Amino acid sequence: MIELPEDIKIQYEKDVEMYFAEIEKLKRKSISARGILLTEQFDPFPNNGSQDDRMNFVVQFMPFILDLTLFPDDEVIQKLKDYRFASPTLKWMVNLDDITEEINRLSSIEGLFFMPFSFLFAIQNHLFLKFFINFLEDFELSTFYNNQDTNILFVDLDKRIRRRVYNKKMHQTPKMDAFEKRMNEIIDELETETSDDIEFSNKYLRQTSKGNTSLFYSLIDMFHVQGQSKNKIYLELFPLLKLIMKDDELLSFEQFISTKDDKYDANYTNYQIRRVKKILQKK
Repeated sequence: MIELPEDIKIQYEKDVEMYFAEIEKLKRKSISARGILLTEQFDPFPNNGSQDDRMNFVVQFMPFILDLTLFPDDEVIQKLKDYRFASPTLKWMVNLDDITEEINRLSSIEGLFFMPFSFLFAIQNHLFLKFFINFLEDFELSTFYNNQDTNILFVDLDKRIRRRVYNKKMHQTPKMDAFEKRMNEIIDELETETSDDIEFSNKYLRQTSKGNTSLFYSLIDMFHVQGQSKNKIYLELFPLLKLIMKDDELLSFEQFISTKDDKYDANYTNYQIRRVKKILQKK
């Protein structure tokens, strides 16, 4: 940790409080979600059903499924497999303890400063969205919208954002089913966490609902370093990115050696630094 000006120190202390509060909230919600998944019965996936049938299948899990993303114990994974959740979805389930272990390790590095809640916010939302979009795509929920094949999350959010703007303008609150209520809760939470910057949150929602979570990478890249090189910090970030970036193959030392790729001068340290830079600078 570096020496901080008093105003930044106060901001940091508040951020740390939010970080631990968020961890407790995630754990609390996961316990409830786990109980629902393991004790309730859900209709099986309709193999030859219509899109409405597939949507009804997905809606069963909507109120709680994201709360399990960071808590992939063996029973949860097996139950989801029983309901035909596939590997492209399940790979985005990453244990919260592994994530916080990396954040805490980074926090202990001399000369490195970052906001831990911002890191956690970026990581959890990256994983939530990747999980959810793959969940929809695994169960064949896409449609033709604006002259292209699009997952229904983007279509739903695009239309929902327009309706929210209209409803706020008209000062009205429409009736909502479980799916509508949960989706509006997600948008409300995002607006709160982005200081009620509705324009930013709407842009974010449209971008990420197409599977592009690069907006979050900029939050991870917002660190300050003193007394050592920035490349050293990129090296230290490699284990965290390897944990959460499932679309970007990040090689272990053994895998790197076996590739015999001269692109990085056969140097694993160079490879790690350059891969992290490339990911975090992705727009």
